[in-house]
Amino acid sequence: MEEAKNVLKRADAIFLTSGAGMSVDSGLPDYRSNLGIIAELHGKGYNYDEMCNPQMFIENIEFAWGWYADHMKQFMSKEPHEGYHMIKKYIDKRKLDYFIFTSNVDCMWKKSGFDVNRIMEYHGSMDYLQGLTKKGPIWKTDYSVIESIKYDPDTFICKRNSIPTSPYDGKYARPNVCLFEDGDYFNTSRFEKIDKILGEWYMNIAKKNKRLVVVEIGAGTIVPTVRNMSEEMVTDHFIRLQRANPEFAKLIRINPIEDTVPPGHISIKMNGLSAIKRLFYYTH
Repeated sequence: MEEAKNVLKRADAIFLTSGAGMSVDSGLPDYRSNLGIIAELHGKGYNYDEMCNPQMFIENIEFAWGWYADHMKQFMSKEPHEGYHMIKKYIDKRKLDYFIFTSNVDCMWKKSGFDVNRIMEYHGSMDYLQGLTKKGPIWKTDYSVIESIKYDPDTFICKRNSIPTSPYDGKYARPNVCLFEDGDYFNTSRFEKIDKILGEWYMNIAKKNKRLVVVEIGAGTIVPTVRNMSEEMVTDHFIRLQRANPEFAKLIRINPIEDTVPPGHISIKMNGLSAIKRLFYYTH
């Protein structure tokens, strides 16, 4: 922890990456455990992998939207835990150049006041809807529409006339989040826009020879997208700068279980909020 604090104090820029472990302290369940979201499907005729497949919206949209409506209401009812605000205060006080990369679709970074143009929501966001195909526009979620979806909380079956539709063509909608086997359906236009901004942000960091620290919080190995991104960022930055000093590109990985890091980087074997309280405590 002391080594991590010292690295962070010397940083010019910070790349924050997060997985489901960042959200659990806000009261949101871990997708992959047998509790919470997965447990809700027991006895309903579908498993989690089937629910997180675009075919569900095509083959049984009444069940799909009933389950997602219930799921989205859980997200709507939660607020970011204090760790998000501690990180923002630290960044603001230190005037750190930052960008955020997250696999979470819960909008917690945005709710905490971070710049929406500096947040890469790699797997999409509950804040946006799209059509059932990848073609066409994306639009902001009207949560009053989600609240008005009429569904049976025991079976998740909803009434077809309460299913959200596109304001552009009147056809059925779905969340703009990346599901399994979603390559032919997930609309990536928001991702592509932010990806361009991320590329420009990083090139600016590199041109100015800034010391970059990557802080990864609660990202597991089952879907290793976030972990891979964290490691690629520090490796690419170190190579690009051609610096002998490894502190110009350092990874701090926070994870209570899967805390292994590449040689020369920092592992903090703690849950997200506990580690944040110690790492980002700002005293001056």
